[in-house]
Amino acid sequence: MISPGLWVPLVCLQLTPLCVPAEPDPTGPASLTVASSLAPAPPMPGSVGADQGDLSAALRSLVLPGWGQRVQGRGHWWAFPVLELGAVAGAVDGHVGGARLRDRYRDLAWTAARAPLLDPTDAREDGPWEYYERMARWTTSGRFNLSSDPSRLVPEEDPSTYNGTIWVLARQLYLPDSEAEPDPSAPGFEQALDYYRQRAVPETMRWNWSTSPEALEPFRRMIDRSDDRFRRTSQFIGVIFLNHFISATDAWLGARSGTLQSLPITLDANAFPMNHRGDWTLWVRISPRNPRSMH
Repeated sequence: MISPGLWVPLVCLQLTPLCVPAEPDPTGPASLTVASSLAPAPPMPGSVGADQGDLSAALRSLVLPGWGQRVQGRGHWWAFPVLELGAVAGAVDGHVGGARLRDRYRDLAWTAARAPLLDPTDAREDGPWEYYERMARWTTSGRFNLSSDPSRLVPEEDPSTYNGTIWVLARQLYLPDSEAEPDPSAPGFEQALDYYRQRAVPETMRWNWSTSPEALEPFRRMIDRSDDRFRRTSQFIGVIFLNHFISATDAWLGARSGTLQSLPITLDANAFPMNHRGDWTLWVRISPRNPRSMH
């Protein structure tokens, strides 16, 4: 016997940190709900129905959700394109919002923590996502090379800086017995320098929030919001793939009407507003319509 409670964690797709496997509070904000039965249904008179073939109907719905059901003449075909449009709109909105916030926190990092340390003629160079995550955790990167001679590398030694921490880790890995300033001729010294070169922040990318400490918290918040937007985009893309799969499976089951009457399946999709910023929560659930028959 398959317990109906097992279906929710297996197929419930979270689009927000909270996935609610129950109906929204009717007293809460207005919501949009789409429910569709995946149980096989006989085709309407005059429709192609099962004559179209199992694979043909499934492929149609795999390409365009709801297409196979429309050809079969099934009344709930519209639920799939509605869900598709909502998921596409959510993915586009999440990507655009995330990119806009990414541009904003990059601009803030440049003006508040990076540009004051560089020559006015130096061109701006933006780093990858990991670089800005480090900027959010460390007040300053420290120097890359403490030597005035560019041909000689002297790593940052201050452990309160990001580069200083990298050098401490390099010494622990390759110079574990060196407590004082390591001898350049000691075994493992070159390996430690190579480790530092590959991971430390270069001079052109160094930062220091000490000159504008009030900008650090807004910078962190923008990074968190941007990450949340991009994460939401990935989740909506997951809904799109899931919608194609469910629609194709539903069309295949519909073409085989009468063979799976013991497995009635219900698809529920619900969207409702989260907050005043216009963010919405969307959850999708598949569950047995009559659990007592699941033996």
